[in-house]
Amino acid sequence: MGNTVDPFHILEDTSPELEKTLEDPFSINFRGNEEDKVKFYPDYTSFREAEVDLGNQNVEVRTNAQSDEEGYTTVMYGNGIALVESQAEVRNGNDFITSTAYYLVTDQQTLIYNDSH
Repeated sequence: MGNTVDPFHILEDTSPELEKTLEDPFSINFRGNEEDKVKFYPDYTSFREAEVDLGNQNVEVRTNAQSDEEGYTTVMYGNGIALVESQAEVRNGNDFITSTAYYLVTDQQTLIYNDSH
């Protein structure tokens, strides 16, 4: 199964374009004209736009950048124990979500309280 086949021995009188296609098939543009490229804008906040290349059977997707920001506030501290509040904000385009979590921090362990558990 280790034998390889050289396509140039099978194909006689290959053109330079065909040789290039056989050596690197991903470099060839099979699209006949630019009308085969279709742009659309998905109705989903994570995606900004997409472009379908029908001739090359390819899709390119551009996404919105998502940014995370989290701030911590010490609510209580004393005798080796602290209660910390966390406000996390995730932005995706014009949408954002904020969640609050609480951490109980001791010398031995850290416990988290989030969404009633």
